Amino acid sequence: MAETLEAAPSCIRQKAGHDQAFMFQTDLTRNLIHTHHQRKPNLNLLDYGCGRRGVQRVIFEGTKQDCDQLALFDPFADIFPPRTDNVSIVKRSEIFGDNRIPFDIVALSYVLCCVSPDEGKRILHALQLLQPQAQLLVVDYTLNNRSQMEVLDLLASQEEMKWRDSMGEEDFATTRRRFTRESLAQFIYDAGYKMADPAIPLDEFGIRAAIVTHTRQTDGSVK
Repeated sequence: MAETLEAAPSCIRQKAGHDQAFMFQTDLTRNLIHTHHQRKPNLNLLDYGCGRRGVQRVIFEGTKQDCDQLALFDPFADIFPPRTDNVSIVKRSEIFGDNRIPFDIVALSYVLCCVSPDEGKRILHALQLLQPQAQLLVVDYTLNNRSQMEVLDLLASQEEMKWRDSMGEEDFATTRRRFTRESLAQFIYDAGYKMADPAIPLDEFGIRAAIVTHTRQTDGSVK
């Protein structure tokens, strides 16, 4: 894997990694939605930490059915306004409050790398406690074993450059190097989640991975 990464020109690595990750993330999302539709006609979807208009929102908007409701949440971003009736911006109380929406699928796409480990644990514990019926789709960078120079070389898309400019190159690279596939899976497991499969690499260069959790049923069992 590393030999393939080093051999490929930078521009090819960037494009291949982005294209592959987007394709596999889209496939995972589509498959999750399809599976949930086998038992429920109308789904409640949540893009937690959606950013202004992040990749998971784009994927959700392209894969959900018209009957599904997509909720967007990000306390730190100026979310791009929805253009359809079944996409809405929600408040924290609608996720964690007494009258919260029971979400079927919750996506945390490149969220855990952007918060402190303690904050990431708090988010996961809160979701597990107050959204136990939800299946999580967690996507994040897995560049822990890469140098800062290599991380900056690999992550140079327009969106990533915005983060680099706002955070500074050192902080940007440090956050993107937080996890390996194994440590990302362990982080989710330590928060109390059971995983359907090991962390799934989203590109051949080892830049990103995804984790799909089991849902917890009302009797305490997992599915």
